[in-house]
Amino acid sequence: MASNKTNVLIIGGGKKGKSLITLFRDNEKIEIKGIVDIDPNAPGMKLAKEKGIPTFTDYKRFLEDNKIDKIINAVGSKKVQEDLAKIKRTNIEIMGKHSTRLMLDIVNERIEARKELETTKKELELQSWGMKKTNEGIKTLYKELEKKTEELKRLDTLKSDFISTVSHELRTPLTIIREAVAQVLDGILGETTKEQREFLSVGLSDIDRLGRIINDLLDISKIERGKMEIKRNKINIMEIIGSVHASFLPKVKNKGIEIKIKCSQKEIIFYAERDQIIQVFNNLVGNALKFTEKGNITISATDKKNKIECSVSDTGRGVSKEDVPKLFSKFQQFGRSNGPGEKGTGLGLAISKGIIELYKGKIGAKSEMGKGTKFIFTLPKYTPKKLFNKEIERNIAEFEDQDILFSAAVIRMEEWDKLEKKIGKEKLSNILDKFENLGKKNLDYMQNFIIRDKNELLLVFPSKGKEDALQIIEKLKKSFSDFLSEKGIKENTGIAFDLAVYPKDAKKIKKFGQN
Repeated sequence: MASNKTNVLIIGGGKKGKSLITLFRDNEKIEIKGIVDIDPNAPGMKLAKEKGIPTFTDYKRFLEDNKIDKIINAVGSKKVQEDLAKIKRTNIEIMGKHSTRLMLDIVNERIEARKELETTKKELELQSWGMKKTNEGIKTLYKELEKKTEELKRLDTLKSDFISTVSHELRTPLTIIREAVAQVLDGILGETTKEQREFLSVGLSDIDRLGRIINDLLDISKIERGKMEIKRNKINIMEIIGSVHASFLPKVKNKGIEIKIKCSQKEIIFYAERDQIIQVFNNLVGNALKFTEKGNITISATDKKNKIECSVSDTGRGVSKEDVPKLFSKFQQFGRSNGPGEKGTGLGLAISKGIIELYKGKIGAKSEMGKGTKFIFTLPKYTPKKLFNKEIERNIAEFEDQDILFSAAVIRMEEWDKLEKKIGKEKLSNILDKFENLGKKNLDYMQNFIIRDKNELLLVFPSKGKEDALQIIEKLKKSFSDFLSEKGIKENTGIAFDLAVYPKDAKKIKKFGQN
C-alpha cells in the first residue's frame, strides 16, 4: 500500500536544518529520510541523531534515490544548487533558497508561538495551582473563622448572661444598703454627728454611683441580647430637653459653665419611651460636662419633615480625629485627666447608640482637639397609624406559628368635630389625652400597645378570644363615658369601636394596619 507521506531530504544541518526538523517532526504528512552536513556536530545533525533520523556527510549519493520526493537546500550554497540542478529525474522537487527562507520564517514563527504557548501554559498551570491552594487556604480560614465566630458568640453570650445575672443579684442588696445608710443619714435611727454625716454622705454618693454602674451594665446587656423593648408613648422632645436642662443646672453652675437650649419650636412630638430618650440626653450632656472646663454646653432639637434631629455640643477639650470612630465603643474613655472627679463606666455613649438604633435612628459625633465635641442623633418620625401597623405586623410574626390569640381594636369618639366647636380645640385635646390615658390605665396590667390618632384609640392587646376582647373594650368605653359625664359634656358624644381577633379575623386585622 502506497504511503501518503512526502519523503524529505534536508541538506544542511545548521540552525536552519534544526528548525526544519522541529517543524516536520510533528507533521503527519512528511517523513524526514535524512539530513546531510559535512559537520557531524552541527546543531541539526545532533538533533537528528537524538530523534533517530539518519545523518550523512555526503549528499550526492542521495540524488538518484527514488524514495525521495523533496530535497530542501537549507544551506543556500551555490555549489549545492549547481549539483541539484544536474538531476535528470523530474520526480524530485527541489526547494531552493527563497522558498526555504519563507519556510524557515514560518517555522520560526511557529516555534516562537509554541514557546509562548508553553510559557503561557506553565504560567496558567502555576496560577491554577496557586488558585487551588489559595482556595483551599481560604476554605480552611473560613472554617477556622466560623469556629472562632461561634466560640466568640458563645463567650459573648456567657459574658452578657453573667453581667446580667451579677447585676441583678447586686441590685437588691445595694438597694437595701442604700436605704439603711439614707435612714441613718436622715437621723431616722438616731442623732448623728457632723463627721458621721460627712462619711455617710460620701458612702451614699458611692452607693448611688455603683447603682448607676449596675444599671449601665444591665442596659448594655439588654441591648446586646436584643432584649431592650420599646413602649411607645406620645412625648414632647422639647419638654424632655427642658427637664434634662433643669436637672443639670446645679452641676453646671458649680463648674462655672453655662448650659443652653437652642430651638425655635415649643413642641416636637415623638412616639417613644420617655425614660429611654431622657437616658440618651442625660448620657450625652453628662459626657459633655465631664470634659468641659469652661464655655458652654448646648442642647438643640429640630423638627424636620421625616425625622427629628437633636444635638448636644460643648466647648470642651475634644478628641482626636482618630478617636472619633471609637467614641461609641464599650468601655472607651478619651481625654480623661488623672485626679478627682466622677469616673464613669465608659458605657454611656454605647448605651445611647444602642437606644437610638433601637428606634431605627442614627447617631454620630464631630470633634476637634481644643474646640469641643458635638453629638448629633436623628430619630425617624412615625404616624400613629404606621406604628399601629408595625405592631400588628410584629404580633402576627410572633404568634402565627403559636396557639396564642391577640386582638386589635379602633375606638373612636364620634362627632368630635362638633364637640371641638363647642368646647374649643385645646380643651378637646386635653379630653382626648385623657381618653388615651384611661386606655393605658385599664390595660396597664397586660402586654399591650395603645396610641391615639386624633379622635381614635388604636389598640393591640392579648386576649383569650372575642368575648374576652369585647369585655375589655366595654370596660374602656364605660371608663371614658364616666369621665365625660364628670366633665358634663356627655351629650351629642358617642363611643364607637371596631374589633378583630387574630387568627380568626386575620384579613380584617391586616386591613386595620393598612388603613
